[in-house]
Amino acid sequence: MRSPAGPAERTDWSSRQYSVYLRALEIREFSCQEGAERALRAFEEELAGSVWAEKQVLQAARFAIDEEDVPVETGEAGCLLQGKLVPSENRLIKARLVKKKSFFIVATNELDKERLSGKELLEGCRG
Repeated sequence: MRSPAGPAERTDWSSRQYSVYLRALEIREFSCQEGAERALRAFEEELAGSVWAEKQVLQAARFAIDEEDVPVETGEAGCLLQGKLVPSENRLIKARLVKKKSFFIVATNELDKERLSGKELLEGCRG
């Protein structure tokens, strides 16, 4: 399976694309803790609008199947990354500001307030 392009190679990624890349990192087994931490730092440096929360490097034991089809620990270990993406504080503040400042304009040819009140006009727009 071909590894996806890293975030450093893409500057226009959406949060969905970062999530997909994070999942690819989480299923990848690293041979040493330093390699896993290096990949973690590289990914975090490129994040825009999100934060990698609850991140950790886990030790993963390797197993092989013996002649009797029984899993046996090989004594070798690898490392796995684990965490989750959450919106950054700046992204949340920006979303709140956009929501607070959002408005819409309703245009109508009916200007007689006696025939169509503002409330009736909004109800008609909402459907």
